[in-house]
Amino acid sequence: MEVFWFLMFFGGVVASVYFFGSRGLRNRAITTGAESNASILTKLANELPLQKHADFQFRPGEHLVWVQKNVNLIESRQAPRISRRSADAFTVALAKGFFYTAASGTSISPEPGDVLRIIDSGRVTFTNMRVMFIGKHHSREWDMAKLVGWNADNGGQLMMATSNRKRMSGVALADPTNGLAPSVAFDLAGIAQEEGWEAARLESRRGAEAARAQSRIVHENPWASTERLQELIEQAENRRLKAVDDDERAKSLTVESPPQPTISEIEVVGQQFQRSNLEKLRRDFRAGEAFDYIVEAELVQEPENDHSPSGRAVAVLVKGLKVGYVPEWLALRVFQALDSVGGRATLPGSLRLSSEAKDSTEARLTLSIDSRLPINPETA
Repeated sequence: MEVFWFLMFFGGVVASVYFFGSRGLRNRAITTGAESNASILTKLANELPLQKHADFQFRPGEHLVWVQKNVNLIESRQAPRISRRSADAFTVALAKGFFYTAASGTSISPEPGDVLRIIDSGRVTFTNMRVMFIGKHHSREWDMAKLVGWNADNGGQLMMATSNRKRMSGVALADPTNGLAPSVAFDLAGIAQEEGWEAARLESRRGAEAARAQSRIVHENPWASTERLQELIEQAENRRLKAVDDDERAKSLTVESPPQPTISEIEVVGQQFQRSNLEKLRRDFRAGEAFDYIVEAELVQEPENDHSPSGRAVAVLVKGLKVGYVPEWLALRVFQALDSVGGRATLPGSLRLSSEAKDSTEARLTLSIDSRLPINPETA
């Protein structure tokens, strides 16, 4: 089950600020929402299922996916429209313009013209069996075994219809930039139920990557139109999905993976493409003759890098300046290790700068592996 994360993060936040001011406001809203989602999804990737701390009794085999505060309970004024097509197919009109068919094939139904209203606020809990809202005046349960359809929109709204309720209802974030979108939590709960917790943790990790990539794209393209930003984010998501497919294909061809060797050092490559940054460092260090400098280097994931065959490039920065990359043969392993520490890590290194101001070919950076990068079995 694939989740198209760029729609989850991008759509709702843009909609909330599209009519309210400058691109700066839009960019802050998008990056704030993306960074919030990345932080939450990284936690879920490492900890699912979460420790139970809910306001209701759990069933046998029920486990916690996520609890989101500050959400609104929303409800339709009309009952879902069900039009039976045959003995094995029926269509439910869940909301304006949205229809769910419980069988293969297509159906045509008029829009119900319904209106959604906020009836309460509170917190919503997602488990691998149900969604539970508890508010100031109302509580509501959506049992996954009784779901007949749902509408997880591009932002923070999730609408659900169950066989035991006349009206459709759902939840929405009161602030789309603060918290995990209910539609995302719902997808993860469904994955946990259908495919297991390992699959849910993996999808959380992928979602965190996508959120961080989205934030970087907005930072790097502050003056782009909303349409252009969405295009760039969609392109990054397509590259991510291709990399996921390639990884899964490679795993299917591998009978048994040999144990990975212990890595103690990383020789950074690609310095010849970073001459201007190396020159800035040379001036900063006041380098005359060739000399080795002890530095702190930052490793940063670059999943959107088009030059990486694996789609898992890892850039190396010194004093905020890019000086090269982790070699491709090691990039995937380092990239995966960075997933567990939020996408970035700092390592000590030895930077040798050449004596010639224009000669970057002699620049050499060697990083020493320590516990801050859990790449080896003893540190993972």
